[in-house]
Amino acid sequence: MSLTDYLKLNKHKLFENLRKSLPSSIIKTQNVLTVNDGVLFVWDFQDNCVLTLNIKAVHSRNDESIPHQILLPTSSSRFSVELLRANSTNTLLVVAGGSGVLVLELPERCPPYGNFSNNKEIVYCRSHSLDEHLLLSNPSIEVRQVRFHPASPNQTHIMVLTSDNTMRFYNMENSSAVALGVYAVGKRPKGVMPGSKAFFLGLFGETAIDFDFGPPEVDEPSLFDEEKEEDEESSSNEYDRDEESVILRKFNEMKLHGTVIKENAKNVHWPIFLLDGLGAVFVITIDLKNDVTPRVRGPLPTWPAYDQSYTNDACALLCHTSTPPVLSVATINGTISHSIVLPFDDDKENKLRRRNRDLKYSDEPDRAMYTFETLELELGLATTNDLSDYCCPVFLHKDESRVGHYFASHEAGVHAISVPVVENMAQILNGPDDENFMERLVNDSSTVDYVLCTKMATSSKVNPVIGFSVYYNPTSMIALLGKGQLVSMLLLSFTPLPCTYDLLPEDIESFKSPLKKMLSEPFDMQIYKILRQATSQPILKLSGTENLSQQECYELLQRATKVFKEEHFKYYEEAREEIEKRVKVLKMLKNFQTTELQKLMKERQNLQAKAENLAEKYEDIKDKQELFKKRCERLLIMALKAKGEPSDAELQFVDELKSSQKKVEMFITSINKLKNQNKYQEVQMVNWHKEQNKKETGLASVQSQTIKANLQDMTNQISTMMNEITEYKKKLGLK
Repeated sequence: MSLTDYLKLNKHKLFENLRKSLPSSIIKTQNVLTVNDGVLFVWDFQDNCVLTLNIKAVHSRNDESIPHQILLPTSSSRFSVELLRANSTNTLLVVAGGSGVLVLELPERCPPYGNFSNNKEIVYCRSHSLDEHLLLSNPSIEVRQVRFHPASPNQTHIMVLTSDNTMRFYNMENSSAVALGVYAVGKRPKGVMPGSKAFFLGLFGETAIDFDFGPPEVDEPSLFDEEKEEDEESSSNEYDRDEESVILRKFNEMKLHGTVIKENAKNVHWPIFLLDGLGAVFVITIDLKNDVTPRVRGPLPTWPAYDQSYTNDACALLCHTSTPPVLSVATINGTISHSIVLPFDDDKENKLRRRNRDLKYSDEPDRAMYTFETLELELGLATTNDLSDYCCPVFLHKDESRVGHYFASHEAGVHAISVPVVENMAQILNGPDDENFMERLVNDSSTVDYVLCTKMATSSKVNPVIGFSVYYNPTSMIALLGKGQLVSMLLLSFTPLPCTYDLLPEDIESFKSPLKKMLSEPFDMQIYKILRQATSQPILKLSGTENLSQQECYELLQRATKVFKEEHFKYYEEAREEIEKRVKVLKMLKNFQTTELQKLMKERQNLQAKAENLAEKYEDIKDKQELFKKRCERLLIMALKAKGEPSDAELQFVDELKSSQKKVEMFITSINKLKNQNKYQEVQMVNWHKEQNKKETGLASVQSQTIKANLQDMTNQISTMMNEITEYKKKLGLK
């Protein structure tokens, strides 16, 4: 199995055809490949269509003959495609470029390969062009970014950012594209540079170039209103705060309030963070249900402020799904800054400054950015110590499989970036109180791995990444290069072993020994933190026409050797020393525990012998107790027999017997009387029937009814008496 073709896609017919149709003029980074729910979508430049393949079926069945499909839009694209993006339900696919946005309606998937529309080779998809006339007729307006709104119930709401500082909102409903709104996110550019299609504001970096959705926020009274009132009262004394104290206070507030949604919460909003070419960040909230025109807030204050040497080349923005949000801002020279967004309190100086500012295009910000680190990406593999001044756009991609992990793709390859602060913040906000939480927050610095290199720093030839996505079953990265190579690599995500907290002592927090950290943190996590600092050597996928000289090859080998020797092996040595320390400590603990175990075994034997003696004594005592019990019973019987006069209980029992005998005799007498009466009644009834038969004329109807009623009553009384007699007999035991 090839390390650079883990999913076995290079030999598939789809990519064999795609390599033949790729234009040779691609020299800049694009993103014409996306993977969603195991389905890969890629743009075919030659036939102007979308090629799709079920990667999950190919990888699980290990079958390269699974057919791919061609998705043909009903209306062809009239622009150069640079971006593909599918919604989470795989019902819509966005095909976007600088001069247009085309939305394809995807049909349902069906077995056996999970393809669309009964596994047809060619599938016609209903397509909708968003504002086609505006984007094609006005070359100065370009599409900068397209994303699906995460709050959309059916994933049909689409946000489009254009170069005229405008956010356009659409919804795909009833097989048609409906424009929901057009929102200005800054000053509308008017003048166009002569001989160019770009606006003046765009050339000066004052237009929005990218946006991303932040974590949802609850529409409720501000979580910090009470704290703000207290701060305003205390600000009358004009005290000074430094930057560190502000950050600590904000985190304390976040830790107190957390992310609990209160009962008075009305709606959930998704803030949108906007980035302009100067590196400034703005915030706007567009509600799907509310028709109120949203206002832009910003620019967000930044501490420390951006260095003016690289504020005019921002190119990408990514918001991590954390609370509070963490923003990653990339520039074309390979610099990525990480900032935490926290609620913002205005002091007097800032309030006066904002009063004088023109609030026509944006409102005052309610949050600020605290930059805690800046990373430098290596844009091209350098064989010498000389720094390269190569610049190119950088695209940021989320990795949903790992918290705080994302990728950066560019013309020189792919970088994997890990930000431990995102995971640490979740532990701080949701974990127990810790006075040293700020130290824990910034203790782990971010790491950058150069995963894939497509350009040498000393060469002008590029092999740009024109498609990048992450496949999650298993987690793998897929990168399509400008020369047709497809790289699919397995991402080894580290999952620490669960800590056996039930084996730890209850008072571990009171320990002040060096073993406290060892017992509280899993050992595999410690080794992982050490090894992840090692600098990795990227996989080279250079341009096919690149011919390196022997000197360049030697320098490349020297660089790789130096990296492994100086920046890689030393961390393995550190890990080895840590393992040896751990082994030594565990041996000492083992010897101590062995000694304690021997003592416990002796105590166990002693306790077992004592238990056996106690068991024998218990059996003897139990036998004697049974013997004494039987002797007491015999003595009691003998004493009762020897007694001449009856006891009170016996006398009471005799009285009860005599009373019962009298009642029985009385009941027998009553029963005999009832029997005699019954016989007499029977004789009378017989005589009466005889007399009735002798009479020639019958009785009147009234008399007959009266007699029948009386006889029925007497019969009922007799039956009742018979039942009572039977019950008495049962009680007295008489037959």
